[in-house]
Amino acid sequence: GFPGMPLGGTAMPPGMPSAPSDMDSEKLAQLRFQQVALQYEAQKHAGIAPEVAELAEYHGLDERATRALDDEMKKRSATFDADMQALWIGLEGASNASGLLMIKLKDMRLGQFRGMSALDNKVQDFAKKYRLDAQAAVKLGEVLDKREDPEADMVKIGKHLERSNKPSSLMMMLLRDLRDGKPVKEPEFAAAVGSKAHERELGKQRRGGAAAAEVATVAGAPAAEAAAVVAAAGTTATVAAAAAAAGAGAEVAVTAADEAASQPPPEDEGVP
Repeated sequence: GFPGMPLGGTAMPPGMPSAPSDMDSEKLAQLRFQQVALQYEAQKHAGIAPEVAELAEYHGLDERATRALDDEMKKRSATFDADMQALWIGLEGASNASGLLMIKLKDMRLGQFRGMSALDNKVQDFAKKYRLDAQAAVKLGEVLDKREDPEADMVKIGKHLERSNKPSSLMMMLLRDLRDGKPVKEPEFAAAVGSKAHERELGKQRRGGAAAAEVATVAGAPAAEAAAVVAAAGTTATVAAAAAAAGAGAEVAVTAADEAASQPPPEDEGVP
């Protein structure tokens, strides 16, 4: 043979890579698979409205549900934004988002689907304030839409929810009476630990204790009596502070602090 050429084979030109190894073949296969997957995703969402594609991606909708939603939304340009907003909220947390969406699309075709309204926006604000989950908020909006005075109902419902440390579960229980047209009763239970009302009460006690201790100090009370004032005060001791400023003794300041603690807090007082 020619010099430099191995027997039984052909020499590779200088600079040419050697034949791919098994590992290189695996990498090439993975790259090819990723390319095919990307092409499939692009084809799957081809011609679909970006808003629909985004919702489908977030909620993990299958291709059939995504196409059906896009077809239906093309017929609802007048209510597109309100409908999409309602779907974003309605599908949140669903175990089978595609199945639930198909039910909502049927409601659309039958004229029974309701997008986000002014009332729904108020319900969403209400849900955030009282820590309701998406399902409880949607159900509440559906029920309140059929009530005579939904805003008054929300005020009364709020009194119940602020006392509960499981507001969404309580809301689902209250919905039964609301659906039956029954009035919302006044709550008959104390605030649970961890509820909004409980947190507000803890905040009052912290502020009241600090204010009462200052009152006792100004009034010249001994340490033991100051501690008693701290224990007695449940809210900001404005009356006690006024008594101390007027030169009242420790005993009068303590009484004033007790009276201040018994006063109901202003409506806007609360823990953020």
